[in-house]
Amino acid sequence: MKHSKRAILSLASIAALAFVTGGVAQAQSRHAPRRAPAIQRIAATVQPLGWRQGARRDVPRGVCQPVYRNGYWKTVVDRVWCEGRYRIEHIPARYATRFDECGRPYQVLISPACERRIWVPGYWDNVQRRVWISTGHHRH
Repeated sequence: MKHSKRAILSLASIAALAFVTGGVAQAQSRHAPRRAPAIQRIAATVQPLGWRQGARRDVPRGVCQPVYRNGYWKTVVDRVWCEGRYRIEHIPARYATRFDECGRPYQVLISPACERRIWVPGYWDNVQRRVWISTGHHRH
């Protein structure tokens, strides 16, 4: 009985809002899409009776599920020494265009492709990691 009274009251409030807003809305222009009547737009926003939006159906209203956290995550930054190393750099071959007696172009190798080793000195670097910090509060 309680829910049927609520349903009648909510339908009455929808009807009252529709009366205040003017009932059916007119299309704005000939090419604009027709809008739904005001009563349908208002009814679409009414939530189901007795439940909040997104509420779990298996837990009665007003009863909260306890959340037990016995710690938290913390981001720790460590300074780490990175050793020096050699970096290998590739140097492509160099070619030049020459012309023969008839004016035809041809390619000439100026220097072949090679690799150069470059020393990169050591340096300090910051490394981030996540650590679980236990608070020691355990409830069973």
